Amino acid sequence: MNKSIFMFIVIIILAGRAAYSLATTTIFNEERGDIYIGGGDIARILLYKDNIRKTTFRNKVYRISLEDEKARLIVETKDRILSLKARKSLLVVAEINVDGESGKDHRSLLLYDKKGMLLKTIDGVVLSTSSDTYSLSPDGTEIAYLTGNKLYETRKPFDPTGVWIYNVKNNETKKIAGGGYEIKWSDHDNKIYIRDNYRDPTRMSIYDTNKGVLSKSTHKGLLFSGDGKHYVGVQAENIMDVDADTPVFYIFDSTTNKKIHQFKIGEYSARIDWYGYGAFIKRSNHILIWGSYAKGKYKLFDVDTKQTIRESKSHLLGWNEDMTKLIVYEGGGKQIHIEETLTGKRLKSLDIPK
Repeated sequence: MNKSIFMFIVIIILAGRAAYSLATTTIFNEERGDIYIGGGDIARILLYKDNIRKTTFRNKVYRISLEDEKARLIVETKDRILSLKARKSLLVVAEINVDGESGKDHRSLLLYDKKGMLLKTIDGVVLSTSSDTYSLSPDGTEIAYLTGNKLYETRKPFDPTGVWIYNVKNNETKKIAGGGYEIKWSDHDNKIYIRDNYRDPTRMSIYDTNKGVLSKSTHKGLLFSGDGKHYVGVQAENIMDVDADTPVFYIFDSTTNKKIHQFKIGEYSARIDWYGYGAFIKRSNHILIWGSYAKGKYKLFDVDTKQTIRESKSHLLGWNEDMTKLIVYEGGGKQIHIEETLTGKRLKSLDIPK
C-alpha cells in the first residue's frame, strides 16, 4: 500500500483519538503530601468502569492531604475541566466549553499555585484529552503550549498558529515556533520536542530552551527515556499495520535512530506515542504504558530486556514527581490507592471526594 493511503488512515485514527485518551500525569506532590484529583479524567473513568456519573468532578479539583486524609476543594471553574497537571508548586487546569449549536469554542489553561490561587489564564489554546498540547518545564516554572484555530468539517483537528512558552516567575510569554500539533518538554535535556506535521508524525522540531534556538529533529517521536538514550516513535515507511488498524510503534536508539524493538500490534501497548498512553519512568529504562478509559489496566515494560515486568488491571490516574509511586483506581467508586511503581505494593488507600 502506498504512503498516501497510509497517511489517510493515520488521519482517520488521529482525528478520533481525543475521545479515548487518558491524560495521565503528575498529580501527587509527595514533598507536601498532596494528591490532586478532579476534572474529566476521573469522571470518565468512573463512568466507563462503574457507570457512575460523578458530576462533582466536572469543574472541580480537590487536594487530598495524606496527613489527615481529607479532601479539600481548591479549584472550581466556570466550564468543564478536561485535564490537569501538577509540577512542583504549579497546578495547571485545562478548561473547555464547546457548544456546537452556537459555535462557541472556548479553551483555556488556568494556572494556580499550590494553595489554589489563580495566577494566570491563557486563552485560545489547543486542548485534547491526551494533554500533549501543553507541557510543563522540569522545574515547574514554565509551561509550553499550542495555539490554533478550530476547523470544522475536516479531519484535520485545528489550524496551528503557534507554540509558546509562558514563564510564571516573570509573567512573560514568548513564541518559539509558528505551529505544531503536539509538544513535550523533556526532562533529560530540558528541550521542547514539537510534532510539526499532522499528516506525517515523523516530522519533528526541537527547541533548545537554553540557547533559544529552534531546529529540525531527526527523531521520530516525542517520548524519551530519563537518560535520553531511547525514545518511542513511528517510522514513515511503515506507519500503520493496516490489517490491525493500529499504528506501529518502535523503541529507537536516540543516537543512531535505529529501531531496537517493535511493540506488539493489536494491544493497548502499541498505542504509546501518538495516543499519549505512555511515559518513561524517571531514572530507569522502564516504560509505563496504560489503556483507555474503557479498558483501563496498565503495565511496566523493561526496554533493556524487552519484557513486561508487571501488569495491573487498575486504571492509572497519575504519579508522584519521581514516578516511584502511582495513583490508581480499581473500581467501586469509593477509593483511590497509592502503590509502588516497580512492585505494585499498595501503600495507602484514600477516599474519593463525594
